[in-house]
Amino acid sequence: MGCTRRGFAGKLDVANFLRQLCHEVDDIGCHDVSTKVEYATLVQSLTAALGHLNGDLAILVGRDGAGMCIAANKLRGLRAAVADDEVTAACVRERYQCNVLCLGAERHGPGGLTRIVESFLAAKAPAGRSAHAVEELLQIEACAGACGVACTSRGQYADPTSPDSRFA
Repeated sequence: MGCTRRGFAGKLDVANFLRQLCHEVDDIGCHDVSTKVEYATLVQSLTAALGHLNGDLAILVGRDGAGMCIAANKLRGLRAAVADDEVTAACVRERYQCNVLCLGAERHGPGGLTRIVESFLAAKAPAGRSAHAVEELLQIEACAGACGVACTSRGQYADPTSPDSRFA
């Protein structure tokens, strides 16, 4: 779990909530509101922490969660999503097997973030059609990592200028 200084208070609320549920919380920072932490640096620390924690989930809290989500999705193995409500939190976990939940602390009052986290944790891993969609995401990630460009689920290179491209 990590945060920027604008998400510090929200992170404390969520961390306390998780501990009440007997979850282990690995806090990668920031540790006070006076320390500026760039979200890209935070996400790199997160990947190091998750590297030895097979199957664990992560939560990042920032002003709106968007910057951390973008940074997290640049890294292999992380599937991050911003969730502003309980329905979205469950959806991104169930349908897309997201393992990083990004939260916007300034969008929610007391208890708002904990309800979203609770929904994310309660969601089940995808099955059926959703599992197929996740497999396609993994194929895109593998191909992009290997060749540095986007490719289709069939391993073909995508032409983003093509009118029928799924990546346009």
